[in-house]
Amino acid sequence: CQQYLRKQNRKQGLPFYFTKIGRWWNKTDEIDIMAVDYRQTQILLGECKYKHRPVDVKDLKHFLGKKVAQDKSLYYYFFSKAGYTEQAVAYAAEKGIKLVSLDELV
Repeated sequence: CQQYLRKQNRKQGLPFYFTKIGRWWNKTDEIDIMAVDYRQTQILLGECKYKHRPVDVKDLKHFLGKKVAQDKSLYYYFFSKAGYTEQAVAYAAEKGIKLVSLDELV
């Protein structure tokens, strides 16, 4: 997932150009991927799911519930090996979550 984002970053295919990428966690939450611009005013958050079942709305809501920063521009990317339910696709469109499937990663 990080390689995909790095490639998109080089092609300027993301909402902003990031200068750092890695993982993030605190006492209650963990973010699989966090990328920030050099000013640290824009943040891309990524969640990676490699399960055999499609991602559902519950998974997306849990991801959005992770609080990282309140005064920053946040962009959400969700990666799934098994795809997404129809309800998850509709919810992601409503909330502005970019869904990435396995075929886009390879």
